[in-house]
Amino acid sequence: MECYYAKRYESEADYTEQVDNLLTNYGNTLEGKHGENIFNKLMLEQRLKILPY
Repeated sequence: MECYYAKRYESEADYTEQVDNLLTNYGNTLEGKHGENIFNKLMLEQRLKILPY
């Protein structure tokens, strides 16, 4: 998954936090432990990239 952030964000960290919040909220809708730390799991597996637009 690639997420691109526009110049309207002050920094990559601001956008990364928003993506983390989005994935955390999504993970909370899943049954069981499948949604726990989904952001960290994707980052560690190099399946999530936060890139400038």
